[in-house]
Amino acid sequence: MNKRFVSLAMALLTFFVAAPLPVDAVTNRVKQPTVFTKEVTFQSTAAITGNQTVGGTLGVTGNTTVGGTLGVTGAATFTVPITAANVNTSVKRETLVLNFAGGELLVDGKTYVCSIPMRRAGTVKAINVSAHTRMAGGTNTLAFAKKQGSTSVTLISTATVDPTAFPTAADTAEAATLTSTGADLIFAAGDCLKSTLVCGTMTTDGQGYAVAIDVEYTDV
Repeated sequence: MNKRFVSLAMALLTFFVAAPLPVDAVTNRVKQPTVFTKEVTFQSTAAITGNQTVGGTLGVTGNTTVGGTLGVTGAATFTVPITAANVNTSVKRETLVLNFAGGELLVDGKTYVCSIPMRRAGTVKAINVSAHTRMAGGTNTLAFAKKQGSTSVTLISTATVDPTAFPTAADTAEAATLTSTGADLIFAAGDCLKSTLVCGTMTTDGQGYAVAIDVEYTDV
């Protein structure tokens, strides 16, 4: 009888140890660094304040807060989007590059227009300009705008800048001063970010004029 009782007790103990432990059984809070070597699924709110490593599949259907480092070596599935609050800036931002005349010499009296159609909403964070050979002489202008249809607003603090004076040095990126009207820097999906370079009669033809526009998307 004693042997049968011990065998039954060992079998029950093995079952409970091997079976997945629901998060509710630990009051939805894991406070110490934990290593999960099996598949883990959080079906309700869970707060994890230590560093966690999941060696199997991680499925999260509720709200989960990780206060430390979360390492997942298997597949991770989230049924709600990851919020942008703690996403690294480099993930949320992208640099868009415009080149005038494909890097070739600029031509007197010609207007160069570069436009990028935006598929996602976001905000312009910075505009930088560089030139391999700075133009000299003539009446020349460089402008930056957000445009959709006939509606256009400037992205910088002045309507245009003089590309004979800006940038101030060759092969050196220089930041333009953005408009102080924050709403003008916010673009919607379908807007175009546009840069226009108008060349007059130059005494020194410019070459390699390029624009880098840093944008931050709102859906990340």
